[in-house]
Amino acid sequence: RKKREQTNMANMTSSFGAVVALALTVVLLHMAAADFAVYSGYNACDDTSPNSTVTFKHNVMSVSACQALCAAESKCTVFTWHDDTVEPEFRHMCILRTDGIFQWKPQGGHFSGLQATWDVTQDQSDVFAHSPTEKGIHVIPDVASATDCQTKCSQTEFCTIFTWHDQNQGSYAKQCWLITDYRWSPRSDSGHTTGRLGPVVPTPPSPPPPPAPATAPADFDCGMRHLAMEFAREAQPFRTKAELQVMADALNLPGGDPGGATQCFNVTVPSDAPEKYAPVFPIQGSAVYVDASVGKDTNAGTLASPFATLGRALRATRASPSTRTIALRAGVYYSQDTVKLTAADSGLTIQAYNGEEVWLSGAQVLTTSWTSTDGKVWQTSLKGQNVSDITGLRFNRERAVRARYPNGCQNNVSDHYACQGLQKNGKVVDPRDGFGSSINAKHVVTPVQPTMNQPNWTEVNPQQPLRNSSNSYRTFQLGVGGSCKDFDPPAGYWCGNGCSGGAPSPPGCIFRSPVGFEIDQTILPNAPYKNPTRGIVQAWHPGHWASWMFQVGSSNSTHLMFSRGGFQGARGNNNAGTFFVENVIEELDADNEFFYDPDTETLFYHSSTGKPTGVVEATKLQTFVEIRGTQAQPVKNVSILGVGFRDTALSYMDHHSMPSGGDWALGRIAAVFAYGVSGFTLDSNRFQQLDGNAITINGYARGVIIQNNEFHEIGDNIIAQLGETTGAGSIAYGMGWDGTQGNQPRGSIIRKNFAYQCGLFEKQSSFYFQAKSSQNQIEDNIFFHGPRAGINFNDGFGGGTVLKHNLLFSTVMESGDHGPFNSWDRQVYAHEIGTDNKPNVTKEYDEITRNFFVGNYFGQEAVDNDDGSAYYNTHHNFFVYARTGMKNDFNGHDNHHHDNVYAFISKGLGICGALPGHADQFYSNKVIQTDSGAYGTYDCKCSAGECPLMQYNVIFTPDGTMGNVCDQTLKQRQAAGVDIGTKVQSWPASNDILTWGRQLLGL
Repeated sequence: RKKREQTNMANMTSSFGAVVALALTVVLLHMAAADFAVYSGYNACDDTSPNSTVTFKHNVMSVSACQALCAAESKCTVFTWHDDTVEPEFRHMCILRTDGIFQWKPQGGHFSGLQATWDVTQDQSDVFAHSPTEKGIHVIPDVASATDCQTKCSQTEFCTIFTWHDQNQGSYAKQCWLITDYRWSPRSDSGHTTGRLGPVVPTPPSPPPPPAPATAPADFDCGMRHLAMEFAREAQPFRTKAELQVMADALNLPGGDPGGATQCFNVTVPSDAPEKYAPVFPIQGSAVYVDASVGKDTNAGTLASPFATLGRALRATRASPSTRTIALRAGVYYSQDTVKLTAADSGLTIQAYNGEEVWLSGAQVLTTSWTSTDGKVWQTSLKGQNVSDITGLRFNRERAVRARYPNGCQNNVSDHYACQGLQKNGKVVDPRDGFGSSINAKHVVTPVQPTMNQPNWTEVNPQQPLRNSSNSYRTFQLGVGGSCKDFDPPAGYWCGNGCSGGAPSPPGCIFRSPVGFEIDQTILPNAPYKNPTRGIVQAWHPGHWASWMFQVGSSNSTHLMFSRGGFQGARGNNNAGTFFVENVIEELDADNEFFYDPDTETLFYHSSTGKPTGVVEATKLQTFVEIRGTQAQPVKNVSILGVGFRDTALSYMDHHSMPSGGDWALGRIAAVFAYGVSGFTLDSNRFQQLDGNAITINGYARGVIIQNNEFHEIGDNIIAQLGETTGAGSIAYGMGWDGTQGNQPRGSIIRKNFAYQCGLFEKQSSFYFQAKSSQNQIEDNIFFHGPRAGINFNDGFGGGTVLKHNLLFSTVMESGDHGPFNSWDRQVYAHEIGTDNKPNVTKEYDEITRNFFVGNYFGQEAVDNDDGSAYYNTHHNFFVYARTGMKNDFNGHDNHHHDNVYAFISKGLGICGALPGHADQFYSNKVIQTDSGAYGTYDCKCSAGECPLMQYNVIFTPDGTMGNVCDQTLKQRQAAGVDIGTKVQSWPASNDILTWGRQLLGL
């Protein structure tokens, strides 16, 4: 029999292809007595032997009938049924097994069933990044519980897996997703419950699939990238050939359109780009001069007799109130003390003299004498050089890496995302390339779970002010203390009992983070570590929403336990994603790794190519300039012009706060820190190889101008603005509901900055971030190469900010959530903006216009208006790639998208329901879809005043047809008075799309 079936199998594979014929599909058939998982294309009874207990039944006409026979047999747990494609003598044979053996063999024409029980897990999803329109997924709305969802699956043919969404999942709330193709890719996802019936069946090996067809034409992909370079030249014509070459290289990188790799590798730098950008700022009034090369602090501070240090020059300006300029001559100013400015220093300018190249360095030059016993690990004593710690090291201006494991990605996948950061040529991963790890803990050690009444915890939840524009986020809520004790202040939105938005119900949404990892030798081969307490574990939040850093408290052969950390992201979780361990000497095994032992004052460096040579610099300073005033006495009219800043020390283990109701946590330490300022200008400066934030603007700030600067290789955020509010008490200073006193950054101008490569260490970072800040102007900026969203609004405080004529691409490179822009608006704040100084909770419209956003690297949307986001006017933009055009979920509302071009996206909009009078609008847009599905999804049960305004859109699909929206054809919708003027056409020519983009961008 076995030989005959092998012959039959050979015939099948010759007809259908060996792998395709055996591809796993799953059918679930149900009887009242038991649940069976039934697998098509598998034989579970091929190993019948004299010792096996089987019964053969003939003329059984269906798999369901075979299952019924097994269910009726008291000891039967496994069956195999043969369909009519097998050899005649085996057709419609049913084999029942009563020995409990279930061994899989791929074999066409066979259905094998296993009596199974459900394995149900909370805070887990099997549908992440999948669409309800996909084959094999069926969605049932309004299912009250996970138990009911499981029942639906048990009653549904073909269903073996379900995922239920709880009531806090916005537009997905109480949806039950039934999976009928048995694909199993679970991941941690709070607020979801997933059940699986039966085992995970090994899929037979398959040949590599043919290359996926590009979902955007090559001539469009190529033309779009050239258009980005043209845009950059128009927006910032002073950018140099060297800067634009970096941008061209990024545009030519793989990772392009939604269908796969970049289709264009010939973007070049325009020949008329300038060679150099070094503006000369005239000296205003009298000045003191500083020269790092020839100056002395005993000199007079004149051009002919300059000082040596910035600190000495500052003392001179304070002694002579009429002298308001410090002019820095060319050179590198190493590891000087932080310059601290107060209101008494108002009017001060720190500038490069005559356009000369000036660098303020946060590093200390080390004197080294290298020795080695094996020619690979080199060491040098630093005794007498006053080095207490080294968190960052530069060898001949190249960044070295603290000893770590692993040294780079072990495979291409990290928590279902592409693993970024490979080990190359024996060197440890370069932080510019990514996180560089795809290892997971054996198990995560979870913390004590927060409760609704934690010890050492209080709650601030006033019933006024009330925001009644949606069904969620109506009042302010804040928790103080408890599991948020390590934040500074120890308070936040995710510390309170009212937290919600894409999260479980309280206390499930209250902040918590892992306290340790269970490991073994296959995970960390060199553990346990002799002195683990200097070690740091960096780990992804399981959803890749943030990276966490933990100080190691103890280590043995089975566990790494943490002493502190996890506060680098506001959204907590019991679990963690991939991780690596750093700053332990046992992991010093790859070129360009270092380790510093402060006990012996010895620096170790790995170099298999010979003795290290050249200049060695250790980062030391975290902040170059700290400007600190108050709202009553701000520091006024300080300017920093044409200066370079480099080599600050790490700050990710220093204080972080929950700035407002978004997902971000924020460390305020920065190379340039401003608090309480008026008329502060940063113009034409360079920020590079900074291991923390570049610029933070805090508290009261008016008239801030940050323009014409260049940023690259930044460890955290590039520019962050964070305001303060009152009403939560002294412990939670700056975190209450009342913003009417105006102690926030307002009206800042962020323009013509050129930035790339942020978030080298803290992955929850952006080019521009704002929280409790309003009425800003973000214009003509260029940003690319970041791990998360390029621009992030953590709340909706006040509104009135304008994003105009910016170019953003290659964002979310290490995650799949968000895209170039992201916003939240969960927290309620009172302000007086636009209301004749009367308290108000409704923000002014933020405006997003004339931007060029590219959602490559599989961005979710070009504009992600996340949980509660409201009052955005998004118009006349050129949006390329990403999955969806307009997104609005978890009770967002009053968002308008019009007159935009969305090029090669999956669908035009996916939005949630709204209250009457607060509906979204989507009109007069051009949407080029990658398929012919429906161009929008929304709450089809909406009533008058709740349904979105959709009209006069032109939808382009590959074949000129479009799927139904709310189960209606476009003709039916228009007959009902909906989607008036909307048309469906075939894809336009690529040149036409690019022409529309040029018109929108003013090119």
